Amino acid sequence: MIDKYPKRLEVSNPGTLRMSKSVAIAGGTSDARNGKIFNIFSLVRIGERSGMGLSSLYGVWEKEMFAEAPPNGL
Repeated sequence: MIDKYPKRLEVSNPGTLRMSKSVAIAGGTSDARNGKIFNIFSLVRIGERSGMGLSSLYGVWEKEMFAEAPPNGL
């Protein structure tokens, strides 16, 4: 799902993870759900296939000293 706002785009997926939560959080395993959208992001240099999305999110979350997990139990 892509939502357009005046100063940003939000891209989300209401589906579930296609790998275990622990593997996704550990990072290093990439599993793009929509290859075409991933390719578009790669072409404009805002995406990479490193599999570090959730790992990075958890790192920032911990650094900023929020609760143990991001909202919605990701």
